Amino acid sequence: RWSETRTRKPHPINIQLGQPVGISLKYGYGKFIFETTVVGLEPATPDFCEDELIPAEAGEGASSAIAAQTGTTSGGMIVLEAPDRIELVQRRSYFRVNVPKPLKVNVVLWHRGKNRGSYPVNGEPPNDERHNYWQGRLVDISAGGAQITIDAGQRANFKKGQFIGLRFTPMPYEMPLVLNAQIRNILPTADDKSICLGL
Repeated sequence: RWSETRTRKPHPINIQLGQPVGISLKYGYGKFIFETTVVGLEPATPDFCEDELIPAEAGEGASSAIAAQTGTTSGGMIVLEAPDRIELVQRRSYFRVNVPKPLKVNVVLWHRGKNRGSYPVNGEPPNDERHNYWQGRLVDISAGGAQITIDAGQRANFKKGQFIGLRFTPMPYEMPLVLNAQIRNILPTADDKSICLGL
């Protein structure tokens, strides 16, 4: 059992060595959850101010461990066995569905503005030098938004809060979808080769 100390008055909790525990950590748009076992109890260190998970020396018989400091002046550290599996649970109004790896859904993007024309209904870009278009790839989609990757070199063309138009065809035999969206966040991918636009 995890004791919330930042939002409620601290209270003692009964933790035993070998006790199975469930942990839930909020992070960004989701939370990480995992099950593990208590492998050690240690006194508090004086240089912390809030709840945190830190690497810990493994107890006897444990290959690796993490420690959870409770963040109270009378508390201490609860040393947990490193979990075999950590699950990410989305905290969104609408569940996002990842595009399957073999399916490459290309997206055409353009800026929305008073000097920009609307994208035509037939889905073909206008043959006009004044319009700038960029290519991306659909990563995931939901009823409330989508995530698109673009080449990292295109980063300067997009800003958080900007309104854009986009067009993509979910399946080759379907009609193209033409949508307006707002960029909610811009984040680099782990390899720094691409940028993810959260719409």
